[in-house]
Amino acid sequence: MDDDVISKVRKAKKLYKEFGSKLKSELGEEIDKLEKAIERTWSFMRELGLPEMCRACAERGKCCCRPWVADLFDEYDLLLNCLLGVEIPEEREVDGLCFFVGKDGCRLKVRQVICVDFLCPEVENALGDRALKLREIEGEELEIAFILKEKVKKILYDLSTSY
Repeated sequence: MDDDVISKVRKAKKLYKEFGSKLKSELGEEIDKLEKAIERTWSFMRELGLPEMCRACAERGKCCCRPWVADLFDEYDLLLNCLLGVEIPEEREVDGLCFFVGKDGCRLKVRQVICVDFLCPEVENALGDRALKLREIEGEELEIAFILKEKVKKILYDLSTSY
């Protein structure tokens, strides 16, 4: 299972090495916009105490970051992480969880919808009405990431067909 994920990581790194400068020059503003949206999400999550709630759950063996989640990522998701300065791991750090989970949580900035948006019933109940505000902030991050990913794919397609 890890072999498929590692293969996608390597493809992303290869794309970044070959086209990262071009993508950054063409999409720099959008990349910055995504980084700011991700930080707004994490800032509000910290304000709500979500990292602590999730960590406590994980310590009880009830982590939402299941191993199959890593399979949802493609090389373009991982390439976005490279564009945001993430050093994408090629080794699993924590057994039994998503490949991208490290000792201190997720090692990626750009994550899948389920990673950004999922709240277990226990956490959702604890947040109450504040969960709606979180959804609004997360929605902005997810929209920007989706649009940027599509732009990256188009640029890469155009570059590959211009030879």
